Formats: sequence, structure tokens, C-alpha cells
Amino acid sequence: MKKSFLLLLILFICKTLYSQMEGNIYELNSLDQNFLTEDVKKIIDQNIVAKHTVFLGESVHISGSDFLAKTEFVKYLVTEHGYKDIAFEADFISLFFIHDKRNLPSIWKESEQCKELMKFLEDNNVTIWGFDIQMGGDAYYVFPKKIKEFLSINEIEVEEKFFTLTNTFLLNTSKARKVLSKSDIDFLNNYITTLLQNEKVK
Repeated sequence: MKKSFLLLLILFICKTLYSQMEGNIYELNSLDQNFLTEDVKKIIDQNIVAKHTVFLGESVHISGSDFLAKTEFVKYLVTEHGYKDIAFEADFISLFFIHDKRNLPSIWKESEQCKELMKFLEDNNVTIWGFDIQMGGDAYYVFPKKIKEFLSINEIEVEEKFFTLTNTFLLNTSKARKVLSKSDIDFLNNYITTLLQNEKVK
């Protein structure tokens, strides 16, 4: 009985979601550079009224045709709707402080299919952001400097060992457990836990 109810509930949710999407689904061929027709623009326009955020997905991160299609969408959203910020699944810290394409993963910044997008973002003063917690780009240098600055300005005393171990960790994230001892990691965990109790840090 429970399984039947769950199945019915799932089918109901799917049907409800589908009915809400009807009329808002338009099949695109991303290899066709003229896919952004007036019909497609009309669907976009209806669905982004009073929206601050628009999500553009990719089937996979290495699909050149998806990059080309997204470029056209981004150009339309910027030129016709005034969007001035774009966030990639890229390093949050680097792009928070330095909004430069050099802090993007190479799958975008070095992709032949993204060249036009990168130039368009620069020419139209679109700010690049990141929302991934994995560090890359300038984060290894920016983060230690910024955290040291913050702690100093707020007169929060920190042992030099904390900075040394933090830098070691950042420069070796994928092999941190090989580079840092268990006591080093415990020290960092305890220190961070203590810092997070500080009102200025909160």
C-alpha cells in the first residue's frame, strides 16, 4: 500500500510539474546558430519577468554545442534584458575578489566555443562570479592574504601556525592528508571552530 501511494504521489508531482511547463518548452537544436527565434525569445521573456536570476545548464561540461547555445542566450539576456552579472560553476573565492576570466576553469576560458562569450562579457562589462567551493585560479594567493587582512583589521590574534598550515592546505588540497599530519588537521579544525565563535567573524 505504501509503495502504491508513493508511486501515485511521484506521478502526481511529475504531472503537476509537466503541466506547469507546458507552453514553456521549446526544442532547440544548439548546432543551429539561428535557434533563438522570436518564438523562443517570447518564451524567455514570459518566464523571466521580475526574475533576478536565470539558470543556464549544460548537458555536460565539455559540450561545445552547449557553449555556443549558451553564448547566444547570454548575449540576449545582457543586451535585451540588462543582466550584468554571470556566475559560473567556478571558484567562489577568486571570483569574489578578482572578476577575471583567468579564474575560470580551462573548460570555459580556453574553449574555442567560448571565445565569443568571453569577449562579449568583457566588451559589455558583465561581471564574472563563481559559486563553487573548490578553489582554483587566484584563490590560493587571494584567500590567505584576505583572511590575514580581515583578522588584522578586526584585531583578532591568530597564531602564525594557523596561516602556515592554511597555506599548506590550500596549495595541496587534493593531497592534504599526505602533506599534513593528523595533529595539523586537528589544529586547523579546532582553530577554525574557535574563530567561527567570534562575533566579528560571524
